Amino acid sequence: MKCLPKDTAGETIDKLNILGYKTKKGLPFVKNSLYEILRNEKYKGTYIFNRSCSANSLNKRNNHRRKPEEEIIRIENGCPTIVSSGLWHRANAVKKATRSSYTNAKNTYLLTGLIHCGECGGKFHGNVRYNKNNTNLVYRCSSKKNKRKCESKEIRCEYLDSFVIDKFVEFFFNDDNIKVITKQLNEQYNKSCISDLEYNEAKSTLKILEKSRNNLVEAIAKTGINDIMSDKIKEYEEQIKKTAEFIQKYEKQKIDRVITEDEVREQINHLKDYFYNPKNLIRTKYVLSQYIDRIDISNENVQVQFKVSMSPSGNTDGDFFVFILKL
Repeated sequence: MKCLPKDTAGETIDKLNILGYKTKKGLPFVKNSLYEILRNEKYKGTYIFNRSCSANSLNKRNNHRRKPEEEIIRIENGCPTIVSSGLWHRANAVKKATRSSYTNAKNTYLLTGLIHCGECGGKFHGNVRYNKNNTNLVYRCSSKKNKRKCESKEIRCEYLDSFVIDKFVEFFFNDDNIKVITKQLNEQYNKSCISDLEYNEAKSTLKILEKSRNNLVEAIAKTGINDIMSDKIKEYEEQIKKTAEFIQKYEKQKIDRVITEDEVREQINHLKDYFYNPKNLIRTKYVLSQYIDRIDISNENVQVQFKVSMSPSGNTDGDFFVFILKL
């Protein structure tokens, strides 16, 4: 995404880093840091919560997914204003108008970087194989094309990807591990509830809203009520109601919510669908790269070596486990 002129964004980032400024995570500034600042409504004084979708039964939360607008709670002037509302909207309008329409037409291959050639020791990479009727994506040894020294065979991406995904789900999420996974998820869920930032911020906001309403009521008692004050009290009462409902719902969920083995099993059954969905290719590629040590392909078989970071019951005593596909 190209929302700022390259030189302007780069100069801004360089200046911030030279001056020693850090992001909220304590990291040096990069382009995405600037984009997050541009999008953040707190800079114009609008406090927002109940925006992110809840974690699923596997305690996974996508912080980029948003709830419907009617469920999001926005409190105008709920936090200090850094820039004017007009400036904030103009900056976002420019950002939207200058967004690049460029799309990368290249294919993304699920297992590149992991595949080694069993014939020459080289690396496999993704390639497009064209014929009269259709187009196929394949993995091919780089030495076969670049050095002309390898006799290894190509393998269709769909075949190898399917085999690896099936074995990944089978190995790490088998029935023997359901109880262990369920217990760990419930422990993580309870910890996340106790320390959840939105919940704590909502409680603080409720106190501020109640104090502001009470101050306004005292002012009315001394000076009398008018339309502006009446409307303001109604606004505070509505915001207090929404905030209190959010807190109550959260606390009830924290007490009542228990992840069951059936829910975990159901989510695991959806894993293959998730991994096979082209929209999730980048995330699937990242997940597999964390658990696969290497894939070796020869003209006779494929060997997939998993890193055992979560030991499946009775499967292995070592640090790795290998699955073999005969070709």
